[in-house]
Order: sequence, then structure tokens, then C-alpha cells
Amino acid sequence: MPNTASKSPNKILSLLKMVETQCPTPRLRSLNMERRFHLILPDLPDEMLNDWDFSQLESLGTWVPDLVSRAVQESNQLCSLAIPEDLLDRIQDTRLKTTLPRLEVFDGRKLVTLQALSTFQGIVNLELSVNQRESAPRVKMEQLQALNLNQTFPLWPIDCPNLVHLRITPPEWLYSHSRGDIIVLPSLKMLEYFSRGRVSLLRFFDAPNLETLRIEESLLKKQATYKALAEIWPVTNATRNPLDPRILTFSHTTVGERSLARVLCRLTRCREIHLIDTVFSGTFLDGLQPINKKTGMVVPLPMLRVVTMDCDTQRKGVCVNEGQILDAASRLRAMRQAAGSPLVQFRFAYGGLWKRLASNCSLP
Repeated sequence: MPNTASKSPNKILSLLKMVETQCPTPRLRSLNMERRFHLILPDLPDEMLNDWDFSQLESLGTWVPDLVSRAVQESNQLCSLAIPEDLLDRIQDTRLKTTLPRLEVFDGRKLVTLQALSTFQGIVNLELSVNQRESAPRVKMEQLQALNLNQTFPLWPIDCPNLVHLRITPPEWLYSHSRGDIIVLPSLKMLEYFSRGRVSLLRFFDAPNLETLRIEESLLKKQATYKALAEIWPVTNATRNPLDPRILTFSHTTVGERSLARVLCRLTRCREIHLIDTVFSGTFLDGLQPINKKTGMVVPLPMLRVVTMDCDTQRKGVCVNEGQILDAASRLRAMRQAAGSPLVQFRFAYGGLWKRLASNCSLP
């Protein structure tokens, strides 16, 4: 339902009537009722969608039990469903257990929820908002390719080794995860992590083939963020880092620029770094310069080819020194070029404008 129509029952009914005057039997392909929509359901008639055709319905998000039942009975096209935990029983013993590819379950608090989900053999894309304060054994869903864990406890409720895309928004309150329990995801290509204070939970993941890592952390102070990042990428003699993406993005992250450069220089596979509302001077870029040691020239981030800095910040008290940033970028480009590890592209945004420095090289 559009936002303009979701403010009162009368507006919703007026919208439905308007559609019905144009088409006596409107055909639905997608119906998404916002979560706040259930607050006004008592004032809406049960039969408000009785004359609508559900036979081609592909996507449904709702709190209404009867709409879920209708979708199951009338549509052979349903491929995406978002429902509260209490409505899982409406689809438990239906064909959707083998045919439904995408499912979102929210407001979950029962131990049986995960056990029930594990019986759905067709789901490849799952979104969970399930907060189980009691411990429970993990369930297996080897067919999952995409998983979105939103405020979910425990941190890792499902064994799904074939994941390709993982998105995590952990709860704000603290909880533990055994340090020895490393979550290995050999097929993972993209990991998105949205934290309000626990970014270091990423230290529990090992994704050897990770292509893209996106981190958004908005509450930690600079020193706490550095400590958390140092736990993800510690000083080590290991042959590889558990999380060593080719593309790394930080958004709205509070961290010292020298500290950030120091930690990221421990990566070996990274080709692109994108910093959004995170770095506001040339200090970070200076930290990526080659270092001349007695043993020879050492090039941090040897595979790095692209750096993007978006400094269009809304933070109070932040001063962006545009000239210093561009000077540092020019120095970095020249020094890495001389060291045989050229920076192919640097892009910088400030004041609504993008500026670009590019070398004559091209990305291989």
C-alpha cells in the first residue's frame, strides 16, 4: 500500500474503490502491507480484497491470516512471502515447502521456528528477524544462497555452507559467541554488515572467496572501532586473512584515519576501497604509500587499484580539506606507479561534485 494511502482506513478503502471502478476484478501481482499497517486492521472490513484476483500473485507481505491462506490456495506463481512467525503454520503443510524460493519471517521468538524452516526445501533466499533468548541447536539449510539476519539471536542459527550473499544487522544489546566457533562460508561472495556498536563480530567469519565486504558502523568511538577492526584483521603470520575481499566499502564509520590505513594494509587481495562519510583528509591516503625498508620497497595493499572517497558528510564539526586530499591522492598515485603497483583511479566527492584522478593504466 502506498504511504499516502496508509494513514487511515478511509484513504485505503478509497484507493481500493478507485482501482475497482477501473477494473471490476483487479489482478494482483504484488501486495506488501507495511508492518505498521496491522495497527489499523481492526478498522478495515475483512472483505476489502474479496473481489481481487490472486491467481497471478507473485509477492506477498502481510500480517493478515486470510490473505496468506488465499495466496496459498489461489496462486501458482507465489515466489516471495513475508509473514510473522505466527503465520508459518498457514504454509507449513502446503506445496510452498518445495516451491517457495524466498521467505521472510519476522517477530519470531519460538524455538520451533527454525526447526520448521529447515523443512522448506525450496527456499534459497531467507530473511529472519527471530530473537530466541534460549539456546537451540543450529538447523541445516544447505540450499540457501542468500541470508539476511536482522536483529537475530543467536548470531548464527543456521548452517548454510553454500551461501553466496550474507547480510547481517545484529542486535544492539551484547551477546557472546564462542571464539572457537568460526563460521566458514567457502562460497560467500558478498557480505554486508550493519552494526550499531559490534562490528568486531565479523572476526567469527571465514570467507576465503569473498568478493565484496560492506561495513556500516555508526556508534562506536574511534578507538573502539580501531580495536574492533584490529580483531578482524590482526597482525599475523598466516598465509591469508579470513576476510580479505576484493572490494571493501566503509559507510558512516567513525575511526582514526591513520588507524584505518594501518589495519587495511594487512589485506592482500583488495583491489577497490570505497569510503563513504568515513575519511575527510589526506591522512588515510598517506598511510597507503609504499615504504622503503632495508629489505627493499614494501607496497601496502599490493593489488589496490581504485580508491573512492565520498566526503559529503552531515556530521557536525567535520572539516573537509579538499586541496589536501587531492594533493595526497596525487602523491599516492605517483609513488605507487613508481613502485610498480599503480593506482588506476581515485574519485573524490565533496560539495555535491565528483572529482577524479586517473592514471594511463587500465584495470586488467
